[in-house]
Amino acid sequence: MDANGFAMIFDMDGVIFDTERLAAECWREVAAREGISGIDDVLMECTGVTADASRRIFARVYGGTVEYDSFREKAMALLPNKCPDGVLPMKAGALELLRWLADRKIPVALASSTQSAVVLRELREAGIDGYFQKIICGDMVSASKPDPEIFRTAAKALGVLPERCVVAEDSHNGVRAAFAAGMHPIMVPDRMPVTEEMRRISQWILPSLVEVQALLSRILSGEIWL
Repeated sequence: MDANGFAMIFDMDGVIFDTERLAAECWREVAAREGISGIDDVLMECTGVTADASRRIFARVYGGTVEYDSFREKAMALLPNKCPDGVLPMKAGALELLRWLADRKIPVALASSTQSAVVLRELREAGIDGYFQKIICGDMVSASKPDPEIFRTAAKALGVLPERCVVAEDSHNGVRAAFAAGMHPIMVPDRMPVTEEMRRISQWILPSLVEVQALLSRILSGEIWL
């Protein structure tokens, strides 16, 4: 890898796919139907973490009165109704950025807290699985974001040092994990607000992947150094 070379690591939900918003609508519908309160705050806390971590959050908040897996199954059963063509909508600039990275042979990995079977299916259905040289999922690591394990695993799989990795994340836990891994976090906000902490630990905060591509072009040209 030359002096300006780098690898790109993406989160999936809320970064590649516009799923955080749609999933939240589904969770709210189930919560309203079953009289479950406080779901928005719980969903925010669960954003970017593994299923195991979400189970612990649900257990702490609801004390066993709301079973996470049952709730999630009901909510996700509603998701296809939000996708008229049967494929998850992609975030603005996502496909163009993946093609741009591929054209320039920049190493690319996915580091998602979602389980492998779901990640692989969704990438395949969208026709973008081939853009990722390595895919690391929540059930492939022992610790959930904000622990840096998933990002360090992705960097090792790519054969790239953490300090040469740029990470696109939307969640607070994801940005924390990338920062703790010694990488260069880009926060691309989706549902979660930009806080003072996020301003402090994100190297860049950009409105969409369109602007991320422009930034990476400047890095590749040597205008910006990592």
